[in-house]
Parts: sequence; structure tokens; C-alpha cells
Amino acid sequence: MDIRETLRGTSGRYVVVAVVIAVVSFPVKLLVTDRGSAPALLVLDSGLQGTTWALSIFFFEAVLLPAQRRLRPAAPATPDRRRGALAGLIGGVLFYGGLIVLALCRRTEIAYPITFGIFLTAVVVTSAVQLRRASGVRTGGPG
Repeated sequence: MDIRETLRGTSGRYVVVAVVIAVVSFPVKLLVTDRGSAPALLVLDSGLQGTTWALSIFFFEAVLLPAQRRLRPAAPATPDRRRGALAGLIGGVLFYGGLIVLALCRRTEIAYPITFGIFLTAVVVTSAVQLRRASGVRTGGPG
């Protein structure tokens, strides 16, 4: 099963990839770092690493796509797109919201909650646009 076929919405794929990378990088960080590091900071670092790597994967996928794939018309709204948008919305709020709360409770540098807040906002806005398109409502423009 291909994640691009199951979760056609961009936000759903992005959040799933970010969570998977964060979960995989956490045990690696536990093994590599010294024993004096706080586990909460390792969780925040793993979440930030998952966020940035997922963003870079989707950036390179968008840049390296062949021109004919980028120029084809947008696919019609399908249940897969709606599922992907809902997965992105729910997963993004849980993942980034949890990381924001953890960063604020641990009183870490302000860069952590700000970064996670920016990505949470982007995921929510992208999911909302995708859900609006999937429901058949026009999103604006002339006519």
C-alpha cells in the first residue's frame, strides 16, 4: 500500500512522514546522546528533526517532479483526498500541539514552540483548503 495513494492530501502525507521520522529518530537519539540529557528535550529534538526532514522530502519531491506531472490538471475531489486532509488536520493538531505543550511546560528556548506553531498553522490551513476543495465548495477566484 502506497501512502501517496491512501492519503492523497498533502497535509496527511506530510504529518505521517514527520511523525514516522520523529519516532524513528528518538531511539537513535537515546543511543547516541549522553545519559545526562533530559528525555523531553530529546523528544522535542526528534519532533523538530521529523518536521524538517519531512519538509525537505516534500520540497525535493515538488522540485524534482517531471514537468508533465506538474502541468496536468488537478485531480477531482475523492474520498482519498478528504481522508488525507483529515489525517493531516487531526495528526497535525495532536503531533504539533503536543510538542508545543511539551516545549512550553519544559520552558525550553522559545524557538521550539514558535517553530512547531508555524508548522501547525501551515498544516491546519492546508488541511482546511483541501477539505474545502474535497467538499466541492469553490475557494475563490473569478467567475
